[in-house]
Amino acid sequence: TSIVRPFEFSVTQAYMLEVGCEYLRFYKNNAQIQVEGDLISNGTFNTDLSGWTASTVGSGTMTWSSLYGGVARFFVAGDSDSAQLRQNVTVVAGRAQVLTFLVRDRVVAGTGLAGLTVGSTAGGSDLLNVPITDGSFSYTVTSTTTTLSLTFRVSGNGAFFLLDDVTVTSGGPHELAIPYDHAEVTGIDTV
Repeated sequence: TSIVRPFEFSVTQAYMLEVGCEYLRFYKNNAQIQVEGDLISNGTFNTDLSGWTASTVGSGTMTWSSLYGGVARFFVAGDSDSAQLRQNVTVVAGRAQVLTFLVRDRVVAGTGLAGLTVGSTAGGSDLLNVPITDGSFSYTVTSTTTTLSLTFRVSGNGAFFLLDDVTVTSGGPHELAIPYDHAEVTGIDTV
């Protein structure tokens, strides 16, 4: 159950509001206002690793490189070493997000491992846990919370790769969470 109400911000700006169970959506010019766009900060690594949290253990290194116009460079040399790069993104809970990224020059030798985890909590891995190989990748993930946490990592002897073009995109209606359930929606009135 939802209701639609007019909202006139000014004589030149008019909208329609759709009020439903715990959500508010917006319409303008006879069309629903959509949210699209990249939610990742600095996923192209053009000049640095800003927006990401890097951590290393032992001889593991997590650095920016100017190769290919800018990439994140992962490298570990020892068996108990590791390097990881993480970013937490705020998303709409329950809405599908598309994660894409590019891995270049991956080398995994000896005891080396490279992987990606995606979780619904900071540093979590409950949504996706996959090994990393060379190439372009696309995964659709849906978080049950407003957090989508991406962690790219290498560990063990002889692991190396370059990461580039990380994006998380979300489509769908622009929506705000509201505290009203189905029974309360019909009682909402506007002035």
